[in-house]
Amino acid sequence: MICGVESNFVLELAFRHEEAIHCTHLLTLAEQKAIQLVIPACALFEPYETLIRREKERAKVADGLKQELQQLARTDTYAELGKTSETVTRTLAESSKEQAGSLSKTIDRVVSIATVIPLDANVIKHSLAIQLAYGLPPQDSVVFASIDQFFGEQDTKPKLFANKNRRDFANDLVEGQLAKHNCKLLPRFSQAKAYIEGMLRK
Repeated sequence: MICGVESNFVLELAFRHEEAIHCTHLLTLAEQKAIQLVIPACALFEPYETLIRREKERAKVADGLKQELQQLARTDTYAELGKTSETVTRTLAESSKEQAGSLSKTIDRVVSIATVIPLDANVIKHSLAIQLAYGLPPQDSVVFASIDQFFGEQDTKPKLFANKNRRDFANDLVEGQLAKHNCKLLPRFSQAKAYIEGMLRK
């Protein structure tokens, strides 16, 4: 079985979100050659945008909190809050560094196991057509174009596109196109894990 994933797969693993355990299981199955895991090249860069956005948000929160606590610390009753602001600011900064390191390690592991679908001229042209036909946002259209083109080049073996982007990918047009490739769409990695395990037991 071929299992296609997108950027949320990387984010779940790197940031240890609620579905990380299921993504780890899929990665292990791919490592054991029980399935072929595929991921668009563009999906390996999108997580960095999320990381950068979160770093900026944390810096803004830390700065605002620091200023507020320093103001309060001017009152004798809250004098100890100055130390608290330093601790919070340091913790937020350290968490950003930790997540950046985790993201790099995760991507390194994923690319060593998965098949990476190149972002070439054909994918870009296909994504532009998909953007118009399916109404997908630019980034999602590139991801889907990559998956659609890759699956279209494979044989009739069962395929799966696992993602967490239900809002855009879980629609009749996308599911209909994937069905042409004998591909099932599942909007949760836990569902993908259960489905693949069921297929492997048959």
